[in-house]
Amino acid sequence: MKEAIAGKYIYVINHTLDEEKLCQMEIKYLFNIVVKGKIFISDIWINPSRSPYIRCVLSVQYQAYSLDELVRVIESGKIALSNFKFVRIRIKDGEPGYDAWIESVARIGDVIEGNPGMENPEILLSVMSVDGSWYFGKYERNDNRWMEHKNKPHNSTYSLTSVISRVLVNIAVGRVGECSLVDPCCGVGTVIIEALSMAVRVRGYEINGNIAKQAKANLAYFGYEDVIEHADMHDIEKHYDVAIIDIPYGLITPYSIDKQMQLIKSARRISDRLVLVSITCMDEALLMVGFSIFDRCQVNKGYFKRYVTLCE
Repeated sequence: MKEAIAGKYIYVINHTLDEEKLCQMEIKYLFNIVVKGKIFISDIWINPSRSPYIRCVLSVQYQAYSLDELVRVIESGKIALSNFKFVRIRIKDGEPGYDAWIESVARIGDVIEGNPGMENPEILLSVMSVDGSWYFGKYERNDNRWMEHKNKPHNSTYSLTSVISRVLVNIAVGRVGECSLVDPCCGVGTVIIEALSMAVRVRGYEINGNIAKQAKANLAYFGYEDVIEHADMHDIEKHYDVAIIDIPYGLITPYSIDKQMQLIKSARRISDRLVLVSITCMDEALLMVGFSIFDRCQVNKGYFKRYVTLCE
């Protein structure tokens, strides 16, 4: 029998097949763990709304090897709750079937002191069966508020999506709260918005005056402070812990390999680490300016591919 194991969290993730590698890369830098599949257990707490790929989390209070044992340990813990509701976590692998789940909820509910609240519950609970163990605890879902950022006043056809931008910020800063982040080619500010929504210390620069105005308007629309400067990346004098660059690739206007190389050189000058997004592998250029490559993945969107490279 296993007693209470407070401090363990079961995360459930969800992603498309094309974004699987990007999701795994994000989880790696948020939780220091390499994941495969849609469930993982960690002793690290992160708000599930931090990542677009985390669907929900179970904060484990009790664990046992069978439902009978789980009911006994919960009963012995004399849990008293009011206005609670059980939520079923639907996963193809790693959950009891519907009938088993209904049985588990009925038996556990019977040994909790207090009354459930089906209409407006104050506490959400869940029970899961994973790899031969049963888990009970508090349930929290991703509130998906970041999805509102898709409705910003100004968008660009070739900008990174809000999902990818949010993931890139998580890869760049991990759990480090005091990390300084810069997007020196910020466009309409998609990366900046995601960083600000997670209270990351961030600055954005945009060489095009009209686009810089659009970025500022996007930040103002969501009530964020103006951290955008109309400036050339090559003129930046401040130094940052990490930079994110979605390197221009000339789909609208020509952008030569030489200009891309100059951007990477400036990134080396102004930041200790770099998350580079490119449509071609740019390892040679990164190594040439003194970066060491630590991690990478590829994101596919139809026939369009993007490489995400982490270096320092």
